[in-house]
Amino acid sequence: MGNLAVGRPVRTISQCGLKAPERYCHYTMDKCVPNCEVCDASVTHLAHPPASMTDSPFKHPQTWWQSAQGITIETLQLDLEVEFYFTHLIIIFRSPRPGAMAIERSQDFGHTWSALRLYAHNCSEVFNLEDEHRCTEKYSTALPCSNGEVIYRALSPWDKLDPYSNTAQAHLSITNIRVHLLQPQSCPCQHKFPDANFSTPHYAIYDLISKGGCLCHGHADYCVPAGDPQIKDLPNKHMVHGKCVCRHHTAGDHCEKCDRLYNDQPWKPANGLTGQAHQCVKVAVYVTVFTTPVDATVNIARAAFTETQSDRRLNRIRAHHVCVTDLVPHSVTLIMETVSVSQAWLGHTVTIAGWDSGALMNMAVNPASVPVTVTLTQETA
Repeated sequence: MGNLAVGRPVRTISQCGLKAPERYCHYTMDKCVPNCEVCDASVTHLAHPPASMTDSPFKHPQTWWQSAQGITIETLQLDLEVEFYFTHLIIIFRSPRPGAMAIERSQDFGHTWSALRLYAHNCSEVFNLEDEHRCTEKYSTALPCSNGEVIYRALSPWDKLDPYSNTAQAHLSITNIRVHLLQPQSCPCQHKFPDANFSTPHYAIYDLISKGGCLCHGHADYCVPAGDPQIKDLPNKHMVHGKCVCRHHTAGDHCEKCDRLYNDQPWKPANGLTGQAHQCVKVAVYVTVFTTPVDATVNIARAAFTETQSDRRLNRIRAHHVCVTDLVPHSVTLIMETVSVSQAWLGHTVTIAGWDSGALMNMAVNPASVPVTVTLTQETA
């Protein structure tokens, strides 16, 4: 869990001082005294790039991004390399907060977007919606002139919802987040100086905090870099990575399936309320060799095993003095190449090439040859 924006580029439409130096004025929280400065993107200590929104608020508290002068509609966009879960967004403004704003998300890497929350000083006037019906008037006043916050929570703190359930994932999963700033506001202090030559309103943001974590369905304790060409710098130690290091015999970038040969039960996410891990269970596979003949050559082209949850039968297929038994939750097909076994191997664990673990999981028709470790045991006639 951390700030998903750290270590990733945030795209904006504009930045102050890119074309030419720009003069702007700012008011502190407790004083109506203007402090006018110059923004110049070509001078490091006068520049206010988008990256300043996601640097450390503790190490660099007085850094911020600032839009160009005269911009009415501005957009901030964070693109993630894989799917994450997203819990809340906090924006701390250096300028007065916008009179209208919208937060959107995408769950398909920007192909489609949906509105999460709308903000306006008058929801009915701006969005034709009543206050608190997808729109709130709570965070859209011009005061304070600096350090005003806008907060969005994906889930109510009073909801008792399993964070790994399908319902929660529908609310929390995200690949992109976009913030539209729709109406800049001037600080009310400015009205005290009607004859002053102040700059036009602009947007300025100290911190953009997008809280979330890697999407692992409760089957991982930490994540590693997933790999993304847009992240060119060395990984930030505070960066939230997206590839899960899976536990509970699960597999996949998001631990979204059972590992090979661990699909005796259907995959399930963990339960975040009860703490149940819902581990994947290993499929039992046995090869039984009869006492005679010694050095028997086993030829098993296909052995089909079927079982339903209501009928847990143990199926046996015999071929050339070899009995293969299996216990699986659904119909599968196992394919085995010709192997040679000797009585001397009885009771030993060996690896036999040609057993298809992919078929156990995916019911593949033409599986690749994957070695599987099995135990050879003697059975009396």
